[in-house]
Amino acid sequence: IKNKYEKILETTNDGFLILDYQGNFLKVNESLLEMVGYSRKELLNMNVSDIDIEETEEETRNHLKNIMNKGSDYFETTLKSKNGNNIYVEVSTTYIDEMENPIFNAFVRDITVRKKEEEKIKYLSFHDQLTGLYNRRYFEDTIARLERSRKLPVGVITADIDNLKQINDLYGHSIGDEYIKETAKVINSLVREGDIVS
Repeated sequence: IKNKYEKILETTNDGFLILDYQGNFLKVNESLLEMVGYSRKELLNMNVSDIDIEETEEETRNHLKNIMNKGSDYFETTLKSKNGNNIYVEVSTTYIDEMENPIFNAFVRDITVRKKEEEKIKYLSFHDQLTGLYNRRYFEDTIARLERSRKLPVGVITADIDNLKQINDLYGHSIGDEYIKETAKVINSLVREGDIVS
């Protein structure tokens, strides 16, 4: 039965790992090795904090202590692969203290594609598709946030493009769109880094 379970863990599409209570790798499957790009020998000589870029060593130790207290955890984090790429993952881990040496086992799922799609959706929800500037929704959210803030004074400048209707009527909306895009570029190039153009 043990060999059967080991074969399942070795062939699952999710990464699988076992850590000691200090966060050192004790066992890893092929999927995890493919995910992070390290050889089995390399990874088994590393600590989880060597590849988790969201937590410091101290934060990792505290996280492991919390898992020991709770018995399990489910969280998202970012791993750094051997070639330097960031891999967004969700981790489901369990603390097992019924053995001579307590261990953590964890399944690791690569969610990089999903995270990039979420970032794209978030970007589109706050940006104008034509100009790439922040949209009205973002502007209104920012104004509401500034009204609650104590960071004063705040300046707001509004601008209008002269004769845009005539340009659209005479030359067509595609030329009018180019006019809007060029105007957006000019304004964006003239503001400070911390300023918001929408």
